[in-house]
Amino acid sequence: MSRNLAIGYWLLFGASIVLHLWIGGVVVETKNEAGQNYLLLREDRTNWIPVTPATYWAHFVAKYTMLAACLSAAVWAAWRWLWHDDFKN
Repeated sequence: MSRNLAIGYWLLFGASIVLHLWIGGVVVETKNEAGQNYLLLREDRTNWIPVTPATYWAHFVAKYTMLAACLSAAVWAAWRWLWHDDFKN
């Protein structure tokens, strides 16, 4: 894997950890009512927390970007292993 791609994966992983800590927990569910955004956290499933639109959408961006990064890393590893028998460049 190229050095820049590896650095990108680690930065993405770090950004998702920072976002997780910034929100305050694991997001279980989201909702939007009357223009206000809410998150339901795993630690407190009884209270919907009002958040800014930036936090609301940052959660979705981080979630799906991390999914895409994990899938691409798995596909890369399978491709290298199946066609080249090693993980070196």
